[in-house]
Amino acid sequence: MDASLRWHDGSKMANSLTLTLAQLNPIVGALSYNLEKIRKIRDTVPEETDLILYPEMILTGYPPEDLVLKPFFMEKVEEAVETLVKESAVADCAHPVAAKREPL
Repeated sequence: MDASLRWHDGSKMANSLTLTLAQLNPIVGALSYNLEKIRKIRDTVPEETDLILYPEMILTGYPPEDLVLKPFFMEKVEEAVETLVKESAVADCAHPVAAKREPL
């Protein structure tokens, strides 16, 4: 009997996971610059890499402070995340999300 773990589609899971840790210094608010840094790392990691771990707030820089209150900035963050998802084998990317509130 094969006791190996299987994915939902029945394919066999790998016995190991190779991580690459990306230590970057993003610039607060510089979405295009930070996105290019992410792409450069993504495109140059070792071929055997299964998962790249980036610092928190890699797209926006840290701390984004009042930038997250600006609708234009948050729209650009969403666009950058959508771009990364389309370009990569990424399900999602942790990022700030504008809260939808009803006016008082």
